[in-house]
Amino acid sequence: MILKHQVKSNSFLIEIANEVNQQDHYLKSFKHTALNDSFPIINQAIPEDYTLSITQDAKFKAKVLIVEDHDKMLKFITKSLEEHYDIYTATDGKEGIKKAKSILPDVIVSDLRMPVIDGLKLCSVLKADENTAHIPILVLTASIDDDIELEGLKCGANDFVYKPFSVDVLKRRIINLINSNKIVTPNIALANSEVPIQDSNSIFLENVKNTLNKHLDNPDFNVKTFSKEIGMSRMQLHRKIYQCTNLSTSAFIRKQRLYKAKKILKNKQNLLVNEVAYEAGFNTPSYFIKCFKKEYKITPTEYRELELMSIK
Repeated sequence: MILKHQVKSNSFLIEIANEVNQQDHYLKSFKHTALNDSFPIINQAIPEDYTLSITQDAKFKAKVLIVEDHDKMLKFITKSLEEHYDIYTATDGKEGIKKAKSILPDVIVSDLRMPVIDGLKLCSVLKADENTAHIPILVLTASIDDDIELEGLKCGANDFVYKPFSVDVLKRRIINLINSNKIVTPNIALANSEVPIQDSNSIFLENVKNTLNKHLDNPDFNVKTFSKEIGMSRMQLHRKIYQCTNLSTSAFIRKQRLYKAKKILKNKQNLLVNEVAYEAGFNTPSYFIKCFKKEYKITPTEYRELELMSIK
């Protein structure tokens, strides 16, 4: 049984269990609770073969920030998700905004109605900040009012889950948001770059472009100096770059240098391969040749020869 509409009475915690070897769900128990203005939870048991198919790098466990002022709801959602994600929590919108800017989660799950700062204001603030604008926000609400949903969309909410909700539905919505946020758009690219960039935030991308154009030929330009120039911590920059390109920051810098080297090989035929390596920002020609061959499956010299043949 799936409940899709708002439960009128707010004095019950509804627990739904999945009956073994049967398709139908049954109502397991009603437990009287003092939920004040909160709404029930549907706790749907997960079959043993239930798996999460999240397309993310195995090195990283996705971070989920839960912003919820109701203690029982917060604990319930945390318990439901903690097996698959690194969970961070906040009990109001103000704390949620602070933590979002600090940890840069992959997804934010936020209640709509909260003290201090509500879910709509949280969406507006985070979507207006270049460092957090890319983070998808899923809003939990007990209201099925179209006007409220429209207002949430205007504030930047990416999706909604209505209370009472199925845990399976919540998990699937989170998976979808994470996956969709990792789909890179091939039409958006930095100047002097062949790495497709997701157009999550134009201000951030403009800062990255300007920084690369200014420092890429400097062999001492690395993740540390990159993060300093951008104005983020190394971890924040790493997560932001990874969310936009599916590359680590160091791999992203290396790929930009390789692309620059390709252009130099093509346009400056008089330069030796060693000179190309230094001009592209590599410390040593041997490392440049190794990286170039790994990326393009041919050596820099072979690439230049092919370019000359294509011109003729």
